[in-house]
Amino acid sequence: MRLAAKVAVFEFADDEVRLALVKTGGKRPKALELHACRAEYEDPEGRFEALVQAAETAVANLKTKPTAHALCVSSFYSVVRSLTIPFTGKRRVAAAVQFELERYLAFPIEEFLVDFFPLLEVEKQTEVLAVGVRRAVLEEQLAVLQAAGVEPEGIDLDALGLTGLWRASRPSAKGLGAVLHVRTSGAVMAIVDGKKLVYFRHLGFTAVEVHERPVAVAREVSNSLRAFHGNWRGAGDVGSLAVTGAGFFEEERGLFESELDVPVTYESLPGLVAGYSEAIEALAAERGESAAAVEHSGEHNRWTAAIGVALGAAGTGYAMRFREPEPARKDMARRLVPHVMFTSCLLLLLLLGVAWYYHDGRNRNLAEAENLRAQIAGLENEVSVLQGQGINVPMGIFCQPSLLDILNEIGAKIPNDKAAVADIKVDLSSPRVPWITVLGTVKDDAGFNAAFKELGQSTLFDVDPDPGLELDRGVASFRIVARQKGPGAAGA
Repeated sequence: MRLAAKVAVFEFADDEVRLALVKTGGKRPKALELHACRAEYEDPEGRFEALVQAAETAVANLKTKPTAHALCVSSFYSVVRSLTIPFTGKRRVAAAVQFELERYLAFPIEEFLVDFFPLLEVEKQTEVLAVGVRRAVLEEQLAVLQAAGVEPEGIDLDALGLTGLWRASRPSAKGLGAVLHVRTSGAVMAIVDGKKLVYFRHLGFTAVEVHERPVAVAREVSNSLRAFHGNWRGAGDVGSLAVTGAGFFEEERGLFESELDVPVTYESLPGLVAGYSEAIEALAAERGESAAAVEHSGEHNRWTAAIGVALGAAGTGYAMRFREPEPARKDMARRLVPHVMFTSCLLLLLLLGVAWYYHDGRNRNLAEAENLRAQIAGLENEVSVLQGQGINVPMGIFCQPSLLDILNEIGAKIPNDKAAVADIKVDLSSPRVPWITVLGTVKDDAGFNAAFKELGQSTLFDVDPDPGLELDRGVASFRIVARQKGPGAAGA
């Protein structure tokens, strides 16, 4: 879905804070404003405050109010793996991705925020492209923006932004195609299969090295293509390579292409962005420099990564969802303190109301208890009559566990240190619907599996074998369904 919005995207490039305001929703994204502010500081201890000041300056320079904010992060801080998950099903695959990815990491999985793209299903297995981003980097950059008064709604990688912008210019392209995005401090190689992003990798070559050592760069690209084909279980081979952000001289092009077995084209991503030249000229005027000094023909994709991230945030291109780190949630909690105080006052009033109606409620409960005793006595008389006629009545149907029994069973089998139960639903309206539904989030994966296995041995109800695991923004949630035993079971 393509949404019309004005998205402000921040990117940190060493000590420079960049801010691109992009209008989406048209055939091409439009660059409304571009701002770049450098953090000035004398010692490392002053870097954070200098970055905050640079971000505040960039925000103050905006002439148009954004609809939303996003953060573009360098893929240098990411780890990418093609994984084979030994089963299918969105929820089960989502729950397994981070556990499968952890085997390939040199650091604990807790140091990364993880998301993935599903690629294809083959022989009851699911191929996914799993991506982890260093949590510490996101926390630092988000802390700067939050100190500057900005709350990003989305976080994405430059590789996805650049490739999404490039792919949007090729709406009818089919099959496997590769693209090499050259940036000032690194490069990104990505492969798409039609409209689907199936592979990307950060390459350590700077823009200067790409020109100085085109043969070495081409060999690294060729090695990446071979590595991709070695793991790719889909159809076809990569049939072309596009290069963006590198204005190769003729001799450099010849050396680069001589090491590759696919045809190469050279493309300019700024040419795909409406209003780009005007935004560059406005930035040059703001800084008192010439447009050529600010951006020479859009080389090295200085702004196009952020523009592509805006495109992905608006529903076009590529985007991933990384869970918001802890500092952001703490900051949000601080802003909610006034609301919490107001809510506390309302709760006090509610408690007074509860006390007022307690006596009346107690009398109504006593009356209801007397009514239930009369109903039970009536049922006992009917059972006695039926048994006197030789009809066997199984008494188990009158002995379903109470709500307190159910809560006690779930609480004992799923302790708080293994999982957090958010909601328990009990529905006695129809045997066709689940009798009990338990919703919550996983705290300890191994502990939850053991607890779920023990819950399945309950004498009170039958538990569906699938816990309904689903991974969303790094949090594993579950949906456990239990049904009545015996005649009350669904479908009986």
